Amino acid sequence: MYRYYNKDVNIKLSVQDTFSGIKSVTYSIEAPYDKSKNMSDTTTVTNGSISDSTWKKDGSEMNLVTAMSKNIKVSSNSNDIVVKLTLKDNAGNTTSKSIKFSIDKTAPKVSINFDGSNGGYYSSTKTVTFTVTERNLELSSINKYVSANISSANGGSIPRISWSLTKDRNNPDNNKFVGVANFVNDGTFDCSISARDMVGNKSNKSSSVKFTIDKTAPVITFSKVSRYNN
Repeated sequence: MYRYYNKDVNIKLSVQDTFSGIKSVTYSIEAPYDKSKNMSDTTTVTNGSISDSTWKKDGSEMNLVTAMSKNIKVSSNSNDIVVKLTLKDNAGNTTSKSIKFSIDKTAPKVSINFDGSNGGYYSSTKTVTFTVTERNLELSSINKYVSANISSANGGSIPRISWSLTKDRNNPDNNKFVGVANFVNDGTFDCSISARDMVGNKSNKSSSVKFTIDKTAPVITFSKVSRYNN
């Protein structure tokens, strides 16, 4: 099962060969979007001696090491991290195994934009644009993780928000989910946005945008008109 984490991941590496014994162990960490933490390390075994003291000898027979283990910490901030472990025995046989997972330590960033002035009054349709910048969200579940709040103090009709996604192939942390709401009908509106990602990281709540749409012309009436006698 592919897993998501929001903090560093501790992994125990374990290898075993009870026939010809362990000759070498190589492990690597590859994160496509946090390459500065990518690494590979090979440890060899010679006459029962392990070249890297951070590996624990869990089993031996005469001058053979038959089982070893090591604890590592993966701190990459990336999706699709691959940890690969390769064991070579003294007969030349090789076995490899890998796991893939994601670590997301970055909270979503939210913003709100209005094509007018906060607190203003307008006689035409106005637009509010909600933006969430986040790696681990999907359009199909956007309403589960994003709270784009629109309220009306006087019963104004709440518009539907239309969402789109622009992906950054080089850095998915810059993926942008943009929601557009067009305010057509009369009302006084208050808009804000907050979000959490699929891993549980939470954004701050945006500042509020408040405005009034009034497309209704004023009404003028005359009453109690009487003839003036000079």
